[in-house]
Parts: sequence; C-alpha cells; structure tokens
Amino acid sequence: MIHEIITYKLKMSGMTQANLARLIETSPTQLGNYLKGQGSLTEKSLNKCFDILEINIERYKSIYQVAQNTSEILKKRGIGFDQVMRMTKIEIIRITEIEQIKQFIDVNSEEEYEDIIKYNIIDYQSTFPYFKSVVVYLMNAGEKVTTKSNTTTWTLLFGALALSSVVAGPIGLLASGIRAGISAAIGAVGGVALSNILKEDRPLESFKELSKKIIKNFKY
Repeated sequence: MIHEIITYKLKMSGMTQANLARLIETSPTQLGNYLKGQGSLTEKSLNKCFDILEINIERYKSIYQVAQNTSEILKKRGIGFDQVMRMTKIEIIRITEIEQIKQFIDVNSEEEYEDIIKYNIIDYQSTFPYFKSVVVYLMNAGEKVTTKSNTTTWTLLFGALALSSVVAGPIGLLASGIRAGISAAIGAVGGVALSNILKEDRPLESFKELSKKIIKNFKY
C-alpha cells in the first residue's frame, strides 16, 4: 500500500523515478522494484521519500494528540460526553482554547459524510464529526484500552445516541437517563445491531458509525 502511495505522489510531483532514487540514496532499479511491490527500501530511504514527496505520516499523530488534549480538558471542566456530542466546533474551541480544532472540516449531513468516505478525496479522519467521535471515545475509554473497556465504551456511546432520539431536547441528555436506559438501548442502535458495529477486524467502522449518528442526531 505504501509503495502505491509513493507511486501516485511521484506522478503528481513531476519528478522522475531516477531523480527520486538519487535523492533518497538508492539505485533506480531498487526503487523501481519497490514501487512494483517486488522489493524493499531502507527506513532511511523511506523517510526521505516521505519528506521529498510531502507524504504526511505525522498527521494522525497530530489528530490523536489534539483529540486527547481536548478530551482531558473537557473532563476536567466536568463536561459529560453526552454534552460534547451536542457541541459545535466553536463551543469546543471556546471551552478548550485549542485553536487547531478549527482545521477540522465541517460536515452538514450524513450523505455528505458518506460521500467523503466513498470518494476518498478528503480524508474522513480530518472531519469535525470524526474528531468529535474520537474525543467522546477517549473521554470514556482513556489511553489504555482493553477489550472490556472498549466494549463498555461503545455500548455507552451508542446507547446514549439511541436514547437521544427520545429524550434529547433543549436541556440535553441527563446522565441518569442514559444510565437507566442503556440496557434497553444496546440491543439495537438506530436499527444497527451493536455486534455489527464492534468488528475487531475493522475497528474504524465503529468511529464511522458514531460520526454518522452524531451528524444525524445533533445538527450543528
């Protein structure tokens, strides 16, 4: 997969394969074999490829760090995850004073979000709904995730969303209401069985589903 990304970025750069090979200090043959998926490059050469072709592998680290910092500040302020689900980008920035949150892309409908995922031009993990889903997940699961805490967290989050369609109003969701109604909500979440959402082999599907339901339930 990485060799394909490098191939596409190389074509978009207007640089020749021979020139890239020279810059990353390997032979054109070695680079050519790697781009065909038939060879390997040293870590040093790969890192130079990323730098020269501006392939940003640090992006996801940055997204996680902003989400982690945001979740910690919101928890310290005594704000519940159910409240965060309802918050706009401006509200979260005002409370946390984290200006980087401005960079996440607003999405106004489920259809728009599904198109972003489908066409893969914009990275869906750079959207505000996705960012917010990571924040509320971290608020509940913490940094060290276990199988038990993971299942408990998703049950709580999707259960809260299921209940929001019934009890959500101007005053927001009450924590007591969420806890009391969780057992009734976890059987099916908006018509999607929880067991179908929590797929260990495709863990990001849970975040996609949560993001879509946040968009649907809480317009901002």
